[in-house]
Amino acid sequence: MRTKPIIPVVSLVFAFWGLQTAAADELTQMVEDSLSQLGYDTGTVDGEADVKTAIAVSQYQAEKGLDVTGEISPQLAGMLAAAKQV
Repeated sequence: MRTKPIIPVVSLVFAFWGLQTAAADELTQMVEDSLSQLGYDTGTVDGEADVKTAIAVSQYQAEKGLDVTGEISPQLAGMLAAAKQV
């Protein structure tokens, strides 16, 4: 019976997870930056979603008649980018 090497698989999983984390931080920073430019208080624009970020997202969602989740998503980032161009 041959054993399969597990280390390359584990390394691949951690590498993929790291890429998702980096992308999420960039997305958060984009949303924070857009909200800040639109006059919402997100706290520090640093790519780390904290309570102030969630409150700013929730305020934006409520004002636009969206489901209020306080969550950052690519769709929210797109809406904010469009709102900045108006």
